Amino acid sequence: MPAWPIARETRREVLRRQRASYAVLRDPAGWLGVNPVRGTVNTSASLDRESPYVHDNKYTALFVAVDNGSPPASGTGTLIIHLEDFNDNAPYVVPSVAQVCEDAHDMNVAIVGGWDKDLPPNAAPFKIELGKQPGLDKTWKVSRVNATHSQIMLLQSLKKANYQLPLLITDSGMPPLSNNTEVKVQVCICKKNKKICSSAHSHRSSLLVMLATLPLVLLCEYPRSDPPRAALAVSESRHISAAF
Repeated sequence: MPAWPIARETRREVLRRQRASYAVLRDPAGWLGVNPVRGTVNTSASLDRESPYVHDNKYTALFVAVDNGSPPASGTGTLIIHLEDFNDNAPYVVPSVAQVCEDAHDMNVAIVGGWDKDLPPNAAPFKIELGKQPGLDKTWKVSRVNATHSQIMLLQSLKKANYQLPLLITDSGMPPLSNNTEVKVQVCICKKNKKICSSAHSHRSSLLVMLATLPLVLLCEYPRSDPPRAALAVSESRHISAAF
């Protein structure tokens, strides 16, 4: 008498018995990890939108799943994380060096601009102003030109030398970030088409020299961006948890 099977496995039951294991296939910055059994994705480090591995505010990682079938089957999945900006970078001023003639009638020294690695609204408009040292406003003036640039002006003539002008720049983030910076102003002797300036790397003039040469100025200068995909939006520097 032939033997007959009491029950036959259906395709669904076969699938139920199969299990998949998960692994990271590509994670350029090493920020992510995946549970090999559950397939949940977690961060192992803070996310940084300014990282060279982030393009157009997106970080892309690739994962692989392999089942225990015979033969085993595998598939990959792409996770795209959209990083939102966080005001974690202080702005800075460019250029850092400016030149003006010693006997110039035009007292405009330079137009400087503010730059920030963050995105709006955590960047411009910028507020650029003189540093907090007393007496700066006796010799220097900073006037706003637009949301990103300001004009540096001299209020009186200076002798040939290099002067360090302290500036304070503040962004529009919440909360705002400020940066105390300096612009080296080279006062040069200008003769026809020739400009004679002190070396850009020369030492700063001391406070005593300043007080001796400009007795009325208290201290105005210091010579010195296929497989299934998953997308997720998070703020940089925050930890995430996701699952395929």
